[in-house]
Amino acid sequence: MHVANLLIPRIFKVLQVYLRTNMQSLLQLVLITCGLLFAEIHMSVLSNYCYSDYVNFLSPIAIFGGLAVGNLVGLHPQIFKLSLRSQCWIVFFLQAITYLGLKYVPHYQVWLALPFIGYGVLMTYLFSKYSLKELIISLGISGIIVSLSYKWLLEIYADTSPLATLLFPVLAGILADRQNKIFHWIPHGVFIFIILGILNWDVHHPPSIIKKRFKDDEFSVVVSEKKVNPLFITELFKRQIGQYIFTINGSRFGLIPDYEETHSRLTTKQFNRPYDLPYLFTQPERVLVVGSAEGRNVISALANGVKDIWALDINPDVFELFRTSLPDVGHLIYFRPEVQIVVAEGRYFLEQCPRRFDLITLQGVQTGSAASTTSPVLIESFLFTREAVKAAWDCLTDEGLIMYDEYTGKGFNYLPQIIAQQAKDTLNLPEEQILLLSYSHSESDPTSRAGEIKNRSSVFISKKPLSVSDESKSLLAKNGVSIEAMNPLHHESLTDNNPHFRVKRSVLDQLSSISMVCLFLLLVLIYKTTPFLGAAESIWLSLTGIAYMMFVFGLSGPFSLWLGHPGRVTPVLYITLYAMSLVSGLWVLKSKKRTGALLTMFFSVSVTVWALLYHYWSTGLLNIPSMELRIILCIMIASLFAFTAEIPYILGLRVFENKTRSWANALEHVGNLAAIPLSIWIQVKWGSQALLLTSSVLFLVVGFILLTSSKKIAQ
Repeated sequence: MHVANLLIPRIFKVLQVYLRTNMQSLLQLVLITCGLLFAEIHMSVLSNYCYSDYVNFLSPIAIFGGLAVGNLVGLHPQIFKLSLRSQCWIVFFLQAITYLGLKYVPHYQVWLALPFIGYGVLMTYLFSKYSLKELIISLGISGIIVSLSYKWLLEIYADTSPLATLLFPVLAGILADRQNKIFHWIPHGVFIFIILGILNWDVHHPPSIIKKRFKDDEFSVVVSEKKVNPLFITELFKRQIGQYIFTINGSRFGLIPDYEETHSRLTTKQFNRPYDLPYLFTQPERVLVVGSAEGRNVISALANGVKDIWALDINPDVFELFRTSLPDVGHLIYFRPEVQIVVAEGRYFLEQCPRRFDLITLQGVQTGSAASTTSPVLIESFLFTREAVKAAWDCLTDEGLIMYDEYTGKGFNYLPQIIAQQAKDTLNLPEEQILLLSYSHSESDPTSRAGEIKNRSSVFISKKPLSVSDESKSLLAKNGVSIEAMNPLHHESLTDNNPHFRVKRSVLDQLSSISMVCLFLLLVLIYKTTPFLGAAESIWLSLTGIAYMMFVFGLSGPFSLWLGHPGRVTPVLYITLYAMSLVSGLWVLKSKKRTGALLTMFFSVSVTVWALLYHYWSTGLLNIPSMELRIILCIMIASLFAFTAEIPYILGLRVFENKTRSWANALEHVGNLAAIPLSIWIQVKWGSQALLLTSSVLFLVVGFILLTSSKKIAQ
């Protein structure tokens, strides 16, 4: 409270003086930084909707790599001497090219970087021409504007409107030319709105992707409905043969049963794998379907006489789609007295567990949606960890059964085998209470690509010993289902600290290669900047960039788990990090280097303690039933860390002025770039705990360099 009483009046006093004397410069900077924040939000959403888990996973490299490359390009003498107006127009054109590219040549990993190359060039100019105080204040005002309109902005961006991302840099460029009269705005305005009219289209073209996925030659797609929210684009299509398909972010497909099929399943006894498999071993009274989606699990529960069914899905638009576009099918599946609809994230629901269930089914529940650009963690991965298996087990009745079902083809890491081993070890179960079944899709499966054979496995974990009767064995054999032995070779450890289960080995190899390239680039840049920045300063700035990005990545995954929904991570974690970084920046402008160095070392020790006690912190937070209290605690944690993590970066920038400061900023951003693939690689290999420990060691080194560096900082 004492610190707040000192800081808040000081911040308002600085703002009051600055606003009185620098209104036009402030407005220019606010427009530019608003454009940058708009672009970051928009590109984050587009990467989430990009129809590729791989691109979504690696999108931070494109975005932060674009900033780093732009910083270096902006330092070229011919680029550096361009006016602010010219550089703002460069940003506009790169953003426009991005939207055109996304529409006509949708290779997202290429186009995502372009706007940030432009902003990187622009940042080089700004860091050399404006004071740190001006930059920090403008960022603060822009952050307030975006934060206050966060929900509204996401609704606009979720509809892929490029208006704001294109308009802000142009307005800043026009304002930068102080000689402009009103008539000069007319040609610019006409040009802008013509371009905006051309570009203001939906950049997503899922029909072409669906055509590749489905094999019938006379395939045509009719878009019946599209629903959009900040995490998901849910689209409904109709094939010529009359079958409906819905997609979530274009990378998850569901075949919706039509009225006749649904009615037939509910009125006649037809075995339907894999959905009917659990009913060979139990006759449940209450069933929880996690990831109900197109409703086939719900249909099986209804067909097997279950009178209390909880249909849970993280995406509310799935249920709305059935309500508005397919009401005849929806009323047979979801909108009936036996079915209770629940909109929630699966792991959070299991932790709260308002009821006990006789059967819990989890089939293909991962969605491939990340919380934000800097979060490579798939939130649904937390449904398959040791802790999640224990939470699901605790939700069962005394004779309850859990069914996990997943594809086990190339790149899928045999998840059911992993869960079987984890259940055996974590719950101390005999093998008689665990059963594995496997089968293959035939090529007649419409969701298979030509020549593709899909393998699936199901694992059943029961409170009672499982036995397969002769009748059930005959039925399984008739449907191509075989009993599979547990394989200790698939004994990976999935924990809340390291929940990544679907990362291909090839992705890790590419990450390590990208890491080596980025680190080599960073070493070259350190060598180049040492003569005029100093060896100690170059090392401390680059290590700060690496350490800070590792720290952010290390918090992203745990916050997704603790906050119970991926959509809460950005408003809670990233806005807190942003706001407290700005507060820290204003404080550091007048602080002493020794004080900053000591606080950096204190931060390193704090992160180390946090990482070593990660299991206890996580367990404690997950045991808090109140989400409001969890959010408050997470904000407090993020605020404390964010304030101190920003100190060495601002101290490094204070050492330099003009173009040398731009070099220093570029060095830090290249450090950010080098950290991203390295952070993902460490996180996938060893988890968030190892990433936080690595970050803390680097911050400790930075603090030591700050203490021993002889270069004076500007007061």
